[in-house]
Amino acid sequence: MNTLNSISLNSSEVRKSWSSVIDSVVRDKPVFIQRTHDNVTMISTKMLQSFLEPLIFTVSFVNEDDGSVTASLEELEIFVNASSKDDCMKLLLNDMKEYAQDFYNKFNFWSSAPNRKKHIPYVLKILSTPDDKLLEDMKCQMQLPDEKDNSNIVISVMKRMSNTALQNGISEMSLDEINAEIDAVRQNNYV
Repeated sequence: MNTLNSISLNSSEVRKSWSSVIDSVVRDKPVFIQRTHDNVTMISTKMLQSFLEPLIFTVSFVNEDDGSVTASLEELEIFVNASSKDDCMKLLLNDMKEYAQDFYNKFNFWSSAPNRKKHIPYVLKILSTPDDKLLEDMKCQMQLPDEKDNSNIVISVMKRMSNTALQNGISEMSLDEINAEIDAVRQNNYV
């Protein structure tokens, strides 16, 4: 018998005293619930936020030749382009929230994808954190130099993308196959 089993509440008990269980979770401590072979942990949103506090979003910027700025959010692989870094940050925040909402709405689909499973803690952080705090956690961890020739950066990013494609078994896909995959996902997500 593991320790969790010894402190878990039976789901029937929880159902009978739902209000007091919620009060306990919010004011006192997490609650572990067991139903036959299923185990569930209830924690308050405040506690969830404290668990996710150490997660930081890595934002990188590239100044483009046309004067615009491209920003990338490394952990979620989100890219935006705008006229300034501040505008990029606003767009990133918006896109992060949209991505997190979509991920949550189709959780079974996205959480089972090998290249998206690692996004779960970030999605939970986005969904449970106020915008101003998210912006604080989007500190620019890497500021790319203002250079006319960004070829080293481009090569580095392309190598990273190539390695990711290799890791996910998609490096040999043709453009037609990639577009077919994208179309299939779009059709499944918007039906």
